[in-house]
Amino acid sequence: MTEEDQCVSVASGSKLLSPNMDLDMQKETIVKVVTTLLMESSSSESDDDDEVFFQAILIREDKLFHDVLHITKKNKRNAVKKYIECIVPTYTEEEFRRHFRVSKSLFKSLCQRLSNWDMYKKMRPDKKFSEETNILVFLWFAGHEACSYRDIADRFDLSLFTVGAIISRISLFLSSMSPEVIKWPTKEEKRRSAQFFDNKCFFKKAIGCIDGTHIVIDPPSSGKDDYVDRKGDVTLCLQGICNQEKKFINIFVGYPGSCHDSWVFRNSPIGGKLSTYCEDYYLLGDSAYPCNQFLITPYKDNGHLTRAQKQFNIKLSSGRVCIEHTFGILKQRFRQLYYCKLRGIKKICHFIRACCVLHNLANEDDIDFTSEITTNQTQETNELTNVSQGNIVRDPICQYIQNKSN
Repeated sequence: MTEEDQCVSVASGSKLLSPNMDLDMQKETIVKVVTTLLMESSSSESDDDDEVFFQAILIREDKLFHDVLHITKKNKRNAVKKYIECIVPTYTEEEFRRHFRVSKSLFKSLCQRLSNWDMYKKMRPDKKFSEETNILVFLWFAGHEACSYRDIADRFDLSLFTVGAIISRISLFLSSMSPEVIKWPTKEEKRRSAQFFDNKCFFKKAIGCIDGTHIVIDPPSSGKDDYVDRKGDVTLCLQGICNQEKKFINIFVGYPGSCHDSWVFRNSPIGGKLSTYCEDYYLLGDSAYPCNQFLITPYKDNGHLTRAQKQFNIKLSSGRVCIEHTFGILKQRFRQLYYCKLRGIKKICHFIRACCVLHNLANEDDIDFTSEITTNQTQETNELTNVSQGNIVRDPICQYIQNKSN
């Protein structure tokens, strides 16, 4: 009989102890079964399941069993009681945003959407916590940098397993919203973006900026060396494209930190279809990317740049700073992205994508952000780029900027 079968038998009150067993053997058998049951119960979504389990066990009349059960029964954990019911409603709008990093209106909207999510509706009633509990647990974890499951479990009066399950579930829920929240601009939106960048830095057909950032993670179980970036940190690459409003219009996450930005771009879904996406427009990028008709990068400073070319690089940098600010705001709002403590690359990718979705849904003025630009050093591309071809693309823009500046 397997341990699982033993658990079922004990819970139903059947006799597992043989009359031929001595006292020590009986104790060992009972402790083994009860320990297994406790381990099973600890993975439940609710502490109430423990009470159901113990009530079923107490059907047995074996005094020996009751003695062992009294020793092994786990005590209720001390935790904050009714935090969501009694404390959260007393928060002002400012306090709520400071703790959960989003506005109350966005929080209520997320709860409503979660209630209509098919996966959530299919959950067993005894395993389903309220929409408010699910969203608040996730927001608390995402918004705090040094936040452990144990801290969250104590604050929300949940088991450690439940905290992990909620974070994984809501990560998947928000990640599934990315196609409708993080989407490429329409023709009208492209026109407005181009007008903004023309007024700001004289790039009259720019519709966004592209760059990559690194999310520090714990070393994975395999292939750790692939995730070590140039700074020696274990990281995951996030490629982002943002518009003038510092909102993502495209993201790509999942490549190990050792990968160069140009490699990530080339292997991203948008990398080979940029002409289709951009049409008559282009993106602004740094020197890590190849320069072409749809992606404008600065002139490589070899010590012989003309005054016009230097001015071109300055204007390009002033426009491209949008993506640096976007990454800075994203990480300041969801501080877990400074060092994500989740385990499993797939789970981490869903979590990062979920944070990007929330970034797009939230208003920039929800929180007071410090002026921060990501500290990623520019990676020079190692490819033998066709410089003359890049200049063919850049030179007319360089001339246009010079004329506008004069």
